[in-house]
Amino acid sequence: MCAAVLLAGPPAVLADAPASAQQAVRLDRVASGLDQVEQRLARLEADVDRSERIDASPPPVFAREARRILASIDDAIRPLRGLNWRVADAPLDRALKLRDRALAVKQRLDSWPAVSQQVDEDLPVVTDAGLGTGAISGDLTDEATGDPIIFTRVRVYCPNIGFDGLAISDATGHYVMNGLGTGTCYVRTMNKLGYLDELWDDIPCPDSYCRMTNGTPIAVTDGSETTGIDFALEKAGGIRGTVTDVATGDPVSGVDVMVYNDSGGYLGSVTTGQDGVYVIDRLPAGTYYARTSSDDYLDELWDDILCNFSCSPTDGTPITVSSGSLTEGIDFALQRGGSISGTVTDEDTGLPLSSANVSVYDASGRNLDSTYTAHDGTYTVTDLFAGQYFVRISHYGYATELYDDIICSGCDPTTGTPVAVTTGGDTSGIDAALSKGSTVSGHVTSAGSGAPLVNAWIYLYDASGNYLSNTNTDPVGAYALTARYPGTYHVVAKEASHVNELYDDIPCQPSCDPTAGDPIVVNAHSDTPGIDFALDLGGSIRGTVTDAANGAPLQYVEVTVYDDSGTQVAVTGTGSDGTYTVQGLLAGNYFAVATDG
Repeated sequence: MCAAVLLAGPPAVLADAPASAQQAVRLDRVASGLDQVEQRLARLEADVDRSERIDASPPPVFAREARRILASIDDAIRPLRGLNWRVADAPLDRALKLRDRALAVKQRLDSWPAVSQQVDEDLPVVTDAGLGTGAISGDLTDEATGDPIIFTRVRVYCPNIGFDGLAISDATGHYVMNGLGTGTCYVRTMNKLGYLDELWDDIPCPDSYCRMTNGTPIAVTDGSETTGIDFALEKAGGIRGTVTDVATGDPVSGVDVMVYNDSGGYLGSVTTGQDGVYVIDRLPAGTYYARTSSDDYLDELWDDILCNFSCSPTDGTPITVSSGSLTEGIDFALQRGGSISGTVTDEDTGLPLSSANVSVYDASGRNLDSTYTAHDGTYTVTDLFAGQYFVRISHYGYATELYDDIICSGCDPTTGTPVAVTTGGDTSGIDAALSKGSTVSGHVTSAGSGAPLVNAWIYLYDASGNYLSNTNTDPVGAYALTARYPGTYHVVAKEASHVNELYDDIPCQPSCDPTAGDPIVVNAHSDTPGIDFALDLGGSIRGTVTDAANGAPLQYVEVTVYDDSGTQVAVTGTGSDGTYTVQGLLAGNYFAVATDG
């Protein structure tokens, strides 16, 4: 019946007291952590926004930072564990909003580039679109000299009349696309002569992923020529250099070199070849900054400035680029980063745990990087500076640990055992055997007969009265609850026909503050047995609700029971025959109120 279901629910917690001094410290830690995350996230969002605006493919370091931010959000809210939900609600809501933003950035990076942005290098070269008698024409010239730019491709894109093709400038720099119908078109250059390509009208279009519709729309009318769609292009400058291993002098391939403008805005990246050489071309004259990104080497800003993702590009040495020439010698000699590796297993079975999260922190407790274990339980965190670090390992269903074998529930990561990392070396053997936690166990019987109570509900609460989990008793009245972390807990037992109890032997009707019960101390990796309950058989109230006019039984009428102090004790509803029953009541006087509709 409804009454039984109602009585089996978690007991309500009484009104909260103001946050304690300890809670205030934990809330301050959460707020500070989320402030740092929000600053990093805002910067990443700005860099990704700029990548999309200029259609430059984002470097892998952006995706790594998105993953790190997601891990940092999880870390920031760990101190909320064990706090009353009313205290934790606001910071948790903020964290969830930040997580949504970080996931949105990650999804944007994962989906780059969109198909609609790609330019088909094999578009047909045509002089007549064959869709009408309209036309677009213009001239291509060198911005500095006024000389014509000859034999250069010009893309004409008219989405609403279904045309996309290439015209070619002639020996005078003039181009024309005939055969267009009435519609809206966009035009850009696609040169291979060392100029900076543009969308009309005077809009930079730096690479092949430039969105045509970012240009100025051009109205074309069937039967007439739209003239003056001209381009005066600037000769591009660029940056060239070589990336080497500082210890051996050997060239390093596969390193991303990123370039930023004079205000630190991300512009694009290239990857070094087998000879370690990179070239960043198609840059307008101006001031730039460059940095590396590599999984195996420590990142640097040019010139020879060590850099993690949080460093500002403008902390580097400025690089001057002139129109029409490469700025040479922007070289990097990189140090190999250190690494931490190990294996994560199940403490009970010894089997490897895949998909365990491994996070690395610096001495200030800042999350630097995180990864997940492979199918064989192994992991490696690379690209670390020489120094001391702390490692936290977590997996769903297991107690979180700090290295080395330190149970961690919302703890400060720097309370773990420090792990020393050397430049170019791997600190191996940083293993963890995760436990599913300790247990609280006991039996539930009826006080009158001593008979075991089957399917009684047992609820576990932490020291602050926060509900954690529940279970049912088995056919012999036994139960076991998992307490994942060592500490103090409280337990409540409920059975429909018996009086609810807090451990130890404290009546709990209709609800109670779990912390009013006797505390149960749970140690790490152990069972706390003997948390037994002998529940008193409760009294009951039964009755029938009928229609006063005709005596017919009324179904679905709500019946609320109050004790003699006016406190609501239970709510139930009538069945098809108009009857109701409220069980598990302490001896005393009660009032029943029937409400229909």
